[in-house]
Amino acid sequence: MHSDPYVIDGYIYGYSGDSYQNKGFFKCIDLKTGEEKWSTNEIGWGTCISIQAYLICCEIKGYIALIKPVPDEFILISPLSLALGDITGPVWTIPVVSNDHLYLRFKQKLICYQIAR
Repeated sequence: MHSDPYVIDGYIYGYSGDSYQNKGFFKCIDLKTGEEKWSTNEIGWGTCISIQAYLICCEIKGYIALIKPVPDEFILISPLSLALGDITGPVWTIPVVSNDHLYLRFKQKLICYQIAR
């Protein structure tokens, strides 16, 4: 596993599946009962961070997804295709947010996006 799951308000949000093949699902599991609340393959496998009330996921092909973690349904707030440009090979670096900026790294390439509060 390349990204730890997050426990938010009694629910686990995270990846399940084969990371190297970009096959798997992003899931929400009830921590108390173990019940799967939802599962999606709408975003590819990758890494994830929790920032304020959201999750920022970076799939291994460089696609970024801003997700609202709620147990009722998968809510994709904002996708950003090819956030790292045209790349070859998997992206394993976890996104970093600092001072209203999102930093993404792939090999020797560093991209910075200014984000709104």
